[in-house]
Amino acid sequence: MHISWQSYTLPDASAYGAALQLNGDGICAIECPVTLTSTKLNVQASFDGSTWVPLHNPPGALYQITVAAGKTEKVDPKDFAGIPWIKLALASTEGAARTIKISLTDVYI
Repeated sequence: MHISWQSYTLPDASAYGAALQLNGDGICAIECPVTLTSTKLNVQASFDGSTWVPLHNPPGALYQITVAAGKTEKVDPKDFAGIPWIKLALASTEGAARTIKISLTDVYI
């Protein structure tokens, strides 16, 4: 098992950030800055890094990650199994761009 992390910048206008190639990993935790006001992150997925669609969970609902200012939130990395690329966006508009930290780990099914 390995764990790595990286910074990820979320634009301020509910737009999606840069593409993140998962390389067989999944998000296991997200650390948010104290200035964050949004409470949800939306996720887009891609198989080729160029065509993007909203990610949905198995019941068919839009997949969102609950977040909170100044906190680290756990995420199940298995939710990203089989998805090579993702993009994240804040579900509501912020006063400025926000940088979060994403922790990634191997996905074992």
